[in-house]
Amino acid sequence: MLRSLVGSEMCIRDSSKIDYELSKRLIMASDSDILPFIIQLSDTVDLDEVTKNISNLSRPKAVYTALSQKAESTQGPLVQELTRLGVQFRTYWIVNMIAVKANVSVIKSIAARDDVRLLESNHPFQVPLEQPVLDQPRNVNVGEGIEWNIVWVLAPYAWSKGFSGENMVIANADTGVDFEHPALEKQYRGFFDEDVFLHDYNWWDAIHESIHTTCGPNSPFPCDDNNHGTHTTGTAVGQDCSNQETCNLIGVAPEAEWIACRNMDAGVGTAQT
Repeated sequence: MLRSLVGSEMCIRDSSKIDYELSKRLIMASDSDILPFIIQLSDTVDLDEVTKNISNLSRPKAVYTALSQKAESTQGPLVQELTRLGVQFRTYWIVNMIAVKANVSVIKSIAARDDVRLLESNHPFQVPLEQPVLDQPRNVNVGEGIEWNIVWVLAPYAWSKGFSGENMVIANADTGVDFEHPALEKQYRGFFDEDVFLHDYNWWDAIHESIHTTCGPNSPFPCDDNNHGTHTTGTAVGQDCSNQETCNLIGVAPEAEWIACRNMDAGVGTAQT
């Protein structure tokens, strides 16, 4: 049995198309175990070539068109095979990849295909999220309505030079955002009026299966099941003007707007998210 295990390990590790983490899990898996993994296709887009000699205004559409057309034109045979095998999968275009759940034999057969560049593990992992520092440094002099950390990074100096985030949009990829937080609600690009929001193109939930979350999968509106993303968004753009006499400036760019995606499930992420 030991010889068989060693032989299996050598066979798997010799495959340059299977990453180390997935290789380890394949060694320990039985034939019936279902493993989550990602297929990266061989055919990709050279974005430097796509965006060469075009204006900044034309660049987003050119990139979208190139990436989506590449995925559409190359993923067909793999999608057909995965459908025939009856396995669960989800296709992507921003990276030419397919997220799959399948057994060992399917993984090995896919690794042998010429149109596949890499198979990597898609198992959940805990992200070590930093926690806020609460103690104010002694050498920071704070003005009224300004948080000490904002003064510490000299944000008020940038504001005095006209750089407060106006006409800028900041994207946050984290545990999500509490979009109704008083320091963030009106800076949300999807905010139109009290209780009137447009979340399309302003929010994306990359969590399609709940593991730990209280938000649920595919949340149609910004949600934060950990508070880390709300905190980091506040550090970026937070401004609470609920007190009519003065605004509490919390973020380094309080005049900027924010959009967000949730790529962690209560602090647990995957390569897919």
